[in-house]
Amino acid sequence: MILNKDEVTNFLPHREPFLFADEIEQVIIPDGVVRPEGRLLTPKEILGSKVIGYFRVRENLEVLKGHFPGQPIFPGVLQIEMTAQISAFLALAIIPKDEYKKYSIDTKLVSVDRARFRKEALPPERLRVESILVKSRGCFNQYETKAFNEKNELISECAFMASVEIIEKNPNS
Repeated sequence: MILNKDEVTNFLPHREPFLFADEIEQVIIPDGVVRPEGRLLTPKEILGSKVIGYFRVRENLEVLKGHFPGQPIFPGVLQIEMTAQISAFLALAIIPKDEYKKYSIDTKLVSVDRARFRKEALPPERLRVESILVKSRGCFNQYETKAFNEKNELISECAFMASVEIIEKNPNS
């Protein structure tokens, strides 16, 4: 595991009840990508990078009280948010591994395409998200994502675009 829940919240600005990332298992950078001395990589340099992360659909999630009483289902729109939050950790491919605590990320969803919901996401399932960075132009990144349940069944997939800014934290704060 790369990042546990505490480390996730150190990097991502989201907080409960709107935090849908529990841990980041792996960030995979394509073969041949070389990190230059003294600078961060750019998103274009890491196209094809993949992140794998997890979120557990806990039975006590506030949204499940109303979606639906007696038959809780993790909403599709929150599955998209979950994949977007986990996708933000592709920034770890840009930042040297030993320096990620010096940074936070500001990411905003811009568009969603081809969202498909294949199976219900039910508590207390632990969902696995896989996201690939497929395109980058300026601060806008495009991702292809898939979410799987514990049986390794595809539950949802989508493509989305987000604006992404990596922010160096003030060392005095």
